[in-house]
Amino acid sequence: MKKPTQLAPALALAQLLREHPELPVAGWRVCAMAPALLGDVQNGASTLDDLHRFQQVLGGEVTARQSFTSGGQDLRSYGLVVCWRDVDVELVGIMPSSLADLAEGRLAEQRHMLLDLDVDSQFGTAGLGVAA
Repeated sequence: MKKPTQLAPALALAQLLREHPELPVAGWRVCAMAPALLGDVQNGASTLDDLHRFQQVLGGEVTARQSFTSGGQDLRSYGLVVCWRDVDVELVGIMPSSLADLAEGRLAEQRHMLLDLDVDSQFGTAGLGVAA
């Protein structure tokens, strides 16, 4: 039986950091039980935005996981699970629920604006008052 190795996730992390220095700071762990790379993103109001920046590089989809209370504060967790360069990568972000609601609303508005721009460019309706 082949023993799991930490070398592949460690190399993947080194490649990620070298090739994408623009990515936000995250706490990283190399899992000893299975070849996996685990990351934590907890940057307050920018946590969800930061996870989406990782998504742009790694692929996958950022998903809401659970809401919970800790220390009297309502929190929400998000996750991004992908296979990148043959290594399982899992990033988790936790932020206050009130900030998460604002961030989700802002991201939904940005997606809506991008869809409107795409429709306008396809059909030439920009500036004509035509609703998408």
